[in-house]
Amino acid sequence: MSVDLYLNGLLNLLLENPDRTPAATRVAESLVAERRYRWVGLYEVTAADIGLIACTGTTPPAFPRFPISKGLCGSAVALSSIVNAGNVQADPRWLATFGSTRSEIIVPVLTIDGKVVGLIDVESDLLNAFSADDEQFLSRCAPLLLPLFESSPTLRVPNSANSVLEPFPSELFQSFALSLFHFRTPGPQPILYYKFLCTALQSQCAPVQETPRPLRLHRQRLPEPHGRSHRPSPRS
Repeated sequence: MSVDLYLNGLLNLLLENPDRTPAATRVAESLVAERRYRWVGLYEVTAADIGLIACTGTTPPAFPRFPISKGLCGSAVALSSIVNAGNVQADPRWLATFGSTRSEIIVPVLTIDGKVVGLIDVESDLLNAFSADDEQFLSRCAPLLLPLFESSPTLRVPNSANSVLEPFPSELFQSFALSLFHFRTPGPQPILYYKFLCTALQSQCAPVQETPRPLRLHRQRLPEPHGRSHRPSPRS
């Protein structure tokens, strides 16, 4: 599957799963299925620590929550950039998730002002498992996952055709700026993208009801066919 098609499916997945934890779990499972990764975890980043919100498999990581300064995840937060470790057991920053892990890649989810609010963590039991292609793929996925790391535990889509959104905080423009930059597939995707924006913004923006405006129909007089008239003939 092409990356663009996968991103389209990722948007659908988020729309179909409005609750945060199930949505995050489905995203992690989707990444594993698409790229055959061994393990994927999604972490939220707070001012003090990094905490797991969802992952694949049945075995939890050794440290589901840890200080923001620890591990390769902590380095990704501090640098606000991707950390791709080809041999974690030789890296002093590594905080063991699983003893069998050999390589790990962490991709941050950023707001428009560069604040790290989430992390995509992928691990492998092979050395040097992650290439530049993996970095690019996960970097394109990351902006679409921003709603998972907003303060609201529920992703909501406006349920009224007459709802409009009030002005929203600048950091929420991440959903528009970065996603629009990374998501450029033609076709029906603009509709899905619009719904995704509604999902992202509705979590923090209260809808206000707009009074429906009457629809005005503008009649346009069509030219009459040559030699004929549509006007009724006067009666004799």
